[in-house]
Amino acid sequence: MTLKKYKKVFAMFAICLVAAVTGVSVGMLFVAQNAPAATITGTAADYMDSQAQIEALCQKADGGASVESFTAVELFEIAQHKLEQKDSFYTFMSGDVFTTINQKQVTTQLKRDGQFTINKLSPGSVVFGIDTNVTTLTSYDEATGNVTINKDGTFVSTDPIVATYGNAKTETYTAEEYEKKFFKKPTTAVPYIVSSITCGQGDYDQKAKINSDGDYTFTINISGAHLFAAALYYSEDIKASSGSAPRWTSLKMVVTIDKNFNFKQIDYEEKYNVVVMVTASITDVFCQKFFYGDDVPTLEEVLNGNAY
Repeated sequence: MTLKKYKKVFAMFAICLVAAVTGVSVGMLFVAQNAPAATITGTAADYMDSQAQIEALCQKADGGASVESFTAVELFEIAQHKLEQKDSFYTFMSGDVFTTINQKQVTTQLKRDGQFTINKLSPGSVVFGIDTNVTTLTSYDEATGNVTINKDGTFVSTDPIVATYGNAKTETYTAEEYEKKFFKKPTTAVPYIVSSITCGQGDYDQKAKINSDGDYTFTINISGAHLFAAALYYSEDIKASSGSAPRWTSLKMVVTIDKNFNFKQIDYEEKYNVVVMVTASITDVFCQKFFYGDDVPTLEEVLNGNAY
């Protein structure tokens, strides 16, 4: 193999590796020449509406206001606040990475019995001596306030996708240390910051449409400088995985809520560029479903692949 051809093959592999480790998503990558990655300053709180504003919206919703009386952004904030206040919930996010390496990805989030657990799995292969398997189990204990990140996973099944964990590769943080490093609380279940600040475009005033089953659907589109703020959490995840901060292009979220303002499903389509030897222009598409009450599984059921 010539040096030129080897560099091209290795560059393509680098792009595939980025897709494999940057998130729970469907990725279609190609080489492109784009501007370098951008960053923003400040904390997550700087880009959120105040707690008093959000609580006022929730009081209005609880007081009998109709779903149609709120904007799309307000509905998102109400649903997210309700989610954060629940003692238990379960989310399931899935997709595939479509590149020269086709790689499935699944992420589950479980809040139950004072524990919040995120299990991120993506079975891959060894290419050029690099293992593209991704196994990350993040556990937050409300009683101790500690967060443990375990990357010592071994796949035991790919249908359903299941991994077991050892203890050789673990990191421990306090809740404060975790928030400082990743810009989000350990119990954050939605990857983007949606507020009147991050959604300063025309879609802010969009209303929800009622579906035939009685649920409601609305769409939020974010682009430009606003998206760098909205993607503050997710940018850190990508940077931690790839070593390069993303340059965001666009985000589309199609959100479904029930008549009680609870999340039921969010479909994401996001576009961004990451530089790893070459510039990868990435489109991700993935789906996150939400479950409550009797539909919330046990941690054992989640880890054994019986909650899919």
